[in-house]
Amino acid sequence: MRRGGRRPARALGAVLGVLREAGDARGTAPAPTLATDLDGLLRRTRAGGLRVRATVGVDPAELPPLVSREAYRIVQEALSNALRHGGDGAPVTLRVALAGPGLTVTAENPLPGRSPAARTGGGHGLRGITDRARLLGGTAEAGPAGDVWRLTVRLPLT
Repeated sequence: MRRGGRRPARALGAVLGVLREAGDARGTAPAPTLATDLDGLLRRTRAGGLRVRATVGVDPAELPPLVSREAYRIVQEALSNALRHGGDGAPVTLRVALAGPGLTVTAENPLPGRSPAARTGGGHGLRGITDRARLLGGTAEAGPAGDVWRLTVRLPLT
């Protein structure tokens, strides 16, 4: 009986996390998406000192709105994590592309030569990314891959 309750509890937690972030939004403007604000997000991130090499192999305007919105939030969190935990001045490589029946978002940055910084609050990190991906029926994987930290998120388009 306990085993059956874990999946709904995790799903409810994921939904509440997304709703919590939506409730934190200021004003009544629509939530940003890859189609409406990816360029702005990259510009602001670069202005904040993070070197980002981005390759977008899909027209964001052709993505379903829900996928575009959640992918935007995933990219936002990935860049924030790279800025917070990556090495000083280390470049981030971001790829957004269609892969099979879905969208793949990959972010990589060199592993820092020091221990990761302590978490001081803010977003929901990798757990939030994983929750967003699962809500759409996708997957998220993150961890060291050689000398880089790699995040790979796969989101179905349907």
